[in-house]
Amino acid sequence: MSKPEAPLTVRDVVKALGGHTPTSELFGVSVPAVSNWISDNRFPDRLHLRVLRECEAKGIQYDPAQASAVA
Repeated sequence: MSKPEAPLTVRDVVKALGGHTPTSELFGVSVPAVSNWISDNRFPDRLHLRVLRECEAKGIQYDPAQASAVA
């Protein structure tokens, strides 16, 4: 029996989106802002829907409800 996969963190999502610079360009923010998201393990509220849409379009299985439980 295989172990269930851990939920993706913000770091995982940023990596899946190509890293800090591509993610910052995608969302129109600075690279340090992306670093802050990773440190907080949280995307800004104003971007939640866009993040979910980008993840869905790229086949990234991100569930913010599960990610918030991961520190």
